[in-house]
Formats: sequence, structure tokens, C-alpha cells
Amino acid sequence: MLEENSQYTPACFVLGIRSRFRGEELIADLESQGLAPRRVFGIDASVLNDQQLSGMVDQQASRMIPGRELSLGEVACALGHQEIYSQFLDGEEPWALILEDDAVLVEDIKCVVDQLSKFQNPTIVQLHGTRAGPRGIFLLGKITATKDNGLNSEIAIVRKLEGTYGAYGYLINRSAAEIVIRESEGQKIISYADWPFLWRNKVEFWETSTDFVKHSGKSQIDSDNGGLKRDQLFSDSGSGRISRRIISFAVNFSTISSWRFRRLGYPAPTFYFNKVIMPLKRRGVRLEQAAIAFMSRSKT
Repeated sequence: MLEENSQYTPACFVLGIRSRFRGEELIADLESQGLAPRRVFGIDASVLNDQQLSGMVDQQASRMIPGRELSLGEVACALGHQEIYSQFLDGEEPWALILEDDAVLVEDIKCVVDQLSKFQNPTIVQLHGTRAGPRGIFLLGKITATKDNGLNSEIAIVRKLEGTYGAYGYLINRSAAEIVIRESEGQKIISYADWPFLWRNKVEFWETSTDFVKHSGKSQIDSDNGGLKRDQLFSDSGSGRISRRIISFAVNFSTISSWRFRRLGYPAPTFYFNKVIMPLKRRGVRLEQAAIAFMSRSKT
């Protein structure tokens, strides 16, 4: 259990919809861990019409990023997280714990909170287990913590090369929230809450090696996305998809897309960094890790 008035005890927010809030059990669990959760009610996407939506989202820019238009639910969810950042910055706590109301606490987060003083840069710590697959190998750092469960079992908090996904449970520090608010000011929503495009290269993303938070039922961020799941978007399988990715990378490398992005009112360097520099970095890390693995096998 977290100690009251601890320097790193985070502010705590639970995001939901006022008319169908699902987080009462979650709030009780958070209170049992020594936290003081605040309910934040986001926009109910089901009552929005197309005209209202057009004032909140830039679908032209969205089609350039995830390759499709954002749904009502995704836009409402992104706006809800931004509202929480604003409320967090109105307080004095250095960190905030943010959960969607369908989240379920799996472990006491005390051992993670005890490590927060080690994060000096703008940081987000995702509280779900590190994802397997290609993006699970891009690790740039590791912090070890011990769970206070009588078994002295260790968990790792690992830094990813780039952002991950799963905005239903994470910690964010004040400097990261300040970046979000600054970069989002005056801008419409153009990407998901958990895969931010305009500022993700300015924030370090870390993940716990084991689940501290899961979600039950339909996640708010995936509740209305036309049947296209985030896993599908980032899948590397399929020859057709690989061909499209190669063509897309070539177009992005030529800077054509970056200038199109600028004409929509967004910074061209941000687009080029995310769509060209980061893929090259990923491949560099993959080659480096493959070489290390090969050398290790050769020695044995």
C-alpha cells in the first residue's frame, strides 16, 4: 500500500462516461491501495453528430497517420485524456496515474511507484506487460523493482524505442503532461490517445514486464473503430502488407508526405521523424540485436 503524503504518490484519475460509468469497483481498489482517485467524465461519443465531430478531429491528417479515419469513440477518448492532463497540471503532484474505467488492477503498483524518482525525463510508464512481437525487442533501458508480496519476486520496467499502445492504465510525469498540452494546444485530434503522433518523440515510453493493469470488456479506445484493432495496424505479416509498407516508406522518404502534412498545418519534421527516422532506427536496433545474438551463439 502506498504511504500517505509520499513524495511520489501520484495523483489518480479514472476516465469514463457520466451516463454509464463503470469504474466504482476500480475506485474502491485504488482507495484500498492508498490513492485518492478522481472521476473524469469524457465526451459521450454516442451523442455526437458529424458536424460536432468535424470540429474536434482532422480526418485528412488521420488518414496520413494510421491510414484511416478515427472513430467517434477514439476522438472522445483522446480528448478525455487531454482533459485529465490539464487537471493533473492544475495540482502539484509530480506524477499521475491514469486509468480508463474498464481497467482492472492486477497487482499493487507500489513497487513501480517506488521507482519513479529514477525517471528524470518526460516519461510515460505503461502498466501492462511488455508486448511480445517485433516491437517488444526495442529496449533501450531497464529498471528492476521488487514486488512486496512476500516472495521477493522481481519485475522489470523497460524502455521502448518508441511508444506502445494501451491507454487504459499508465503513469505520466508532469514534464510529459506539459509537453502534451503544449503540443496539442489549438490542434484537432489526429491520432489515438495511446499512439500520439505530434509528441511521442519527445517523451520516453517505458513498460512493466508484468501486468499491473488489465481491462475488462470493450476498452473505450477500441469500442468504436470499425473493427480494425491496433494489433492489425502494426502487424508485419502478409506479403501484400509488406509491399504496401515499402511503397509507403519510399513516399515518406521522398518528403512528399511531410510537405502534405505541413500544408494541413502540422510540422513537417515531426512527420518525417515518425515515418522515416524511427523506422530506420528500429531496423538498426534489430540488426544490432541480431548481431549480438549471433556472436553469443558463435561463442558457445
